[in-house]
Amino acid sequence: MHQEHGLQGTQVEALDTKNYIFESVGDYLFTQKLFVGIGVVTADCLPIIFYDSVTHTAGIAHAGWKGLSKGIIQLLLEKMIKATGLVQANLEIYLGPCAGSCCYQVQQDFINYFIDYKDNRSIFMHKNNKIYFNFRAFIIVVARSLGIDEEKIYTRYNVCTICNISFCSYRREKEKARRQVTMICLH
Repeated sequence: MHQEHGLQGTQVEALDTKNYIFESVGDYLFTQKLFVGIGVVTADCLPIIFYDSVTHTAGIAHAGWKGLSKGIIQLLLEKMIKATGLVQANLEIYLGPCAGSCCYQVQQDFINYFIDYKDNRSIFMHKNNKIYFNFRAFIIVVARSLGIDEEKIYTRYNVCTICNISFCSYRREKEKARRQVTMICLH
């Protein structure tokens, strides 16, 4: 989809034959349709994959700081629950590569977008008189508040896109930055 750092998204239904490749606007997709890949592109934002083996539902979100501060995870889960009947406790979450807390420096006013979390030292790290945002810690805090077991949040592929040159980074490459694709396909 054409991603805009917002709260729009789509359910790809079983009989859906639409091609969503950059034609629709949105930052999340979910489906129970087999053999259809759903994905997002990122270059410092966090790709998040959701999977429920009980209802065989897959979801994916393009989670930049704007979407996260507006509640994209909460909205996506609400839509998935309403459409499929899944239970949060059954969800597995996979975090892809994004700007890491080692490099993702933010300004003091950035914290205002996350006012409910401003005092959480794992989300906002202060070192050398600078502030760094931690996507991973934020997702863990939000997921746990939504009833998702921390043991089902997988971070193996959550590496920093800024300092790891194997990945695309808007912060590192500016306008020349390419994008990496994160996808999930049910079978």
